[in-house]
Amino acid sequence: MVVQQQEKYIAGFFSFGHRTTTTYLPGTGEATEVAIIIPRTGTLRNLSWDCQSNGLTGANNRFTIRVGALHASPNASAPALTDALVVSLDGGITSGTGVPMNCEVRAGQRVAVFVQARGGTNISRLRVSFELEAERDSVVWQPLDLVTSMLTPAGVSARAMNTGKLATNDYYFRVAASDGTNWTKASDELCFNLPEGSFGVRLSWSPVFMATKYRVYKACLVNGAYMYKYIETSETSYDYVDDSVFTVSTPPETTTAYINKLAAEGASWIMGGNVGVGTTIPQAKLDVHGSIKITDGSEGPGKILTSDEKGNATWTFLPTLGQTLKHDGIGWQTEQAQNQGQKVRENGYVIYSGSAGISYFGGNVGIGTSTPQAKLDVNGPIKITDGTEGAGKILASDAAGAASWQNLVTVPVGAIVAWHPHIPGTPRLPDGWVECNGQTLNDPASTYHNQVIPDLNSSGRFLRGSSKSGVMQEDALQAHKHAEPGHGHAVACSAHGVGQGGYGDYVTHYGGGSPIHTNSVAVQLGDPVDSGTGAGVPRTGNETRPVNMSVVWIIRIK
Repeated sequence: MVVQQQEKYIAGFFSFGHRTTTTYLPGTGEATEVAIIIPRTGTLRNLSWDCQSNGLTGANNRFTIRVGALHASPNASAPALTDALVVSLDGGITSGTGVPMNCEVRAGQRVAVFVQARGGTNISRLRVSFELEAERDSVVWQPLDLVTSMLTPAGVSARAMNTGKLATNDYYFRVAASDGTNWTKASDELCFNLPEGSFGVRLSWSPVFMATKYRVYKACLVNGAYMYKYIETSETSYDYVDDSVFTVSTPPETTTAYINKLAAEGASWIMGGNVGVGTTIPQAKLDVHGSIKITDGSEGPGKILTSDEKGNATWTFLPTLGQTLKHDGIGWQTEQAQNQGQKVRENGYVIYSGSAGISYFGGNVGIGTSTPQAKLDVNGPIKITDGTEGAGKILASDAAGAASWQNLVTVPVGAIVAWHPHIPGTPRLPDGWVECNGQTLNDPASTYHNQVIPDLNSSGRFLRGSSKSGVMQEDALQAHKHAEPGHGHAVACSAHGVGQGGYGDYVTHYGGGSPIHTNSVAVQLGDPVDSGTGAGVPRTGNETRPVNMSVVWIIRIK
């Protein structure tokens, strides 16, 4: 006889909730059972558990693990079960790990949990897990956690009221539900604009299955910080008229509340929210963390799960090549005409279509061609509509190679260009250009956002080159001097008196009362300085300027 080695496997990890205000006395009343089926013969060991309650008082609060046969039918009474372990909940004990347990079980038996409490208190949730030691070839159950979470409140709406103390403003609300112990995730934020003449808000929402109370959260500013306040109610509506009864708190962002009623083995689970298998925070109606097994007679190797028109799923075979493809001597192709369908070859495949097709050869993709010469070969125009399209744009890439439509850039940002907009037919300035009028730029897309554009137009500025741009200068004349050429003066005069001197004689004075005798004196002058022809009206003004034509200076900002 060969004895196979025993190994420890997690055979079951399940949870259920029960809430009641009824007093249960020993032997007179117990909560509804929840059970799992033992897959293989072995031994139950190492019990772990945790209990959530509102504070159990008195004695004989406990839960019992029992082992026995299955129900004969869904409506039959439970067969006799044998107590395997009794765990006391007296003295405020709420959890236990690795509790000694040594219970022999057979494949197909039922392991059930019963709970009883007294003193008018209640148990909101009890979670139990254990290990099963079974033979190596036994079926292994992965950790199994059955949790039914409550739904987040839906249908949250608001309407204005004439009563209250609220001011006209935007108000933001969220609503969460509770099973009496934990809270669901709060609903999405609802924004309501309270109109003038209204002073209150009536909030309402759809009831949540098994919820005993709700919290209405209101966004607000407290000491300059954005946070929430809440108010609790057992109704599915609340009249918000002031903040005096609100408490500061943050809305829950994960679903932690459970529906605390799961049916016994042989009946159906009661689900008012999401069901998680292997997770306590299911994100869908059924959220399974791990593999699944469906045995309805259609199972088999290599099959896939498919549904009928009503959504019923069964295992079916994946269609084979012989059922869907045929060979034309070169490659496999669908049973369509040569100009439709697809063909599979060693070097790729071809998809045929009555309209423009797509083909794939050796890593190249062709649109409108069956012989692409590049990774993407398009025979015909292309159209890209991603929100950047526009007339006259070009396709440009960013640093990562992502392409989008961009304006054609021929000059750099910051370039100043002369523009003549007053010729009839001149189009408006393109995007990315502004006139140089000394304005403060308001364009977040530009690197010049909130900067002052130079004023070149209203002041009639000329531009000149320099090693540094942006330096403004007023008009000026360069310092200079004037030189007068050498020249002489000729003076002719006559005098009556004694004698007459010759040319070049000095004036002679002969004594008192005598007349002066002098010669003729010649004065010589050079050519006069001439500023022009001297004809017409001179051009004068308040500035010195060359011949010019006015333009509008513009600058590229992006």
